[in-house]
This record gives sequence, structure tokens and C-alpha cells, in this order.
Amino acid sequence: MTHANQHTHKGFNFGLISLFLVVTTAIFMNYFYRLFNSFDTIVFVILSLSFGIVSILGVTYFIKGMKEPTTFKKVLGMFLNSGTLLLFLYGLISYIVDVT
Repeated sequence: MTHANQHTHKGFNFGLISLFLVVTTAIFMNYFYRLFNSFDTIVFVILSLSFGIVSILGVTYFIKGMKEPTTFKKVLGMFLNSGTLLLFLYGLISYIVDVT
């Protein structure tokens, strides 16, 4: 990791972590959701909030690294973080609309 692209690498790593958490949440929803009564809801909420927070951190590091040179990691991290952030916001908004 070069010192010049520090924010780009951190944003890319957060993008990979958020992608892993999204896949883990999807697998949990397919195989284990409603198998346990209230435990599954708690796990789903924790996984959803964690990939939302991680994607927010990734977008923050992407914004901090805007002046760094454009690399493949920077572009891929931008798409991963913004995609998971939009997915998180969509889920949050649909939950709020569903409750009201």
C-alpha cells in the first residue's frame, strides 16, 4: 500500500467488507430467516446495520480520496460502496414506509 493512495485502499477494503456482509445477509435470509423466532430478527438487523455503517465509512474514505490518482481499486471501491449504501438506504426507506 502506497502512502499516496491511503484513502483509496481503505475505501476499497470497506467496499469488500460491505459486499461480504451483504452476501452474508442474503444467505441468512434465504436459509435461516424465520427458523428461530426473535433471534433471527436480531441477527438480520445487526447484519443490515453493519453493512450500512461499513458502506457509509467506505463512501467517506472515497470522498476523502477524490484527489488521489484514479486506479482500478478506486473505481471498484466507489461502485461497491455506493451500491451497498443505496441498497441500505432503499431497505431503510422501504421499512419506514412499511411501518407507517
